[in-house]
Amino acid sequence: MKNLRDSETIGFDSAVLRALLEWLNLIPSIQSAGALHCFLLLLTRTIPLDVTGKAASICVDLLLEIAQELNTRANPYHLLLHTR
Repeated sequence: MKNLRDSETIGFDSAVLRALLEWLNLIPSIQSAGALHCFLLLLTRTIPLDVTGKAASICVDLLLEIAQELNTRANPYHLLLHTR
C-alpha cells in the first residue's frame, strides 16, 4: 500500500491548490451553494500545503469585500425593525 503523502500525491495536491487559488477571486460569481461547498471542501483539503499564506490573504480580502457589500445593502428601515 502506498503512503498517501508520497511525492506524487503532494504534487497533485499542490497543483489543485494553485488552481483553486487562481479561482478564489471568482467565488462571488458562484451560482449555487453546492458548487461553493465543493470548492471550499477542496480548498480546505489542500490548504495545509499553502506555506506562503496566499490563500489566507485572499480569503481575508474576500471577506472584507463581502462585509463592505453587506454594509452598503443595509436598509435603515430594516435596521430600525431589528432594534424593536
